Amino acid sequence: MSTYARCFEQVVQVVEAAYCTCAAFSDINNLVTGCSDYTVRLWRISRGSQTAAANAKDGVMNVTLSHIMRVHTAEVLSVTASRAWSVAVSASKDGSAAIWDSNKGVYVRSIWHGEGDEVHLVAVNESTVSII
Repeated sequence: MSTYARCFEQVVQVVEAAYCTCAAFSDINNLVTGCSDYTVRLWRISRGSQTAAANAKDGVMNVTLSHIMRVHTAEVLSVTASRAWSVAVSASKDGSAAIWDSNKGVYVRSIWHGEGDEVHLVAVNESTVSII
């Protein structure tokens, strides 16, 4: 779990028990990360401040965690995402690729490679939604 200390809308301390192993953008406003603690996380990115037009010009960026998703039983090695199909896919050392609904942040199903085989890469074909 994370501990956040905020001061004037700025994160000054983040304590994490896990580290990010991989990341992919589904579009300019959404990021998917895989972690060493077997989780997949969805992040929302916003630019500028809605209350101060000056901050928008300065390029202030806010990153907000929207979902922590759990199904893998080993470290996540790769993630990919498709905004067009609203899916994220993660690959793990446990031999599985997990499919996630990126709008709801929920598990859809797993594809198993085989016992003892790690899955290192995943990809989504934007035209056909084929998952490789």
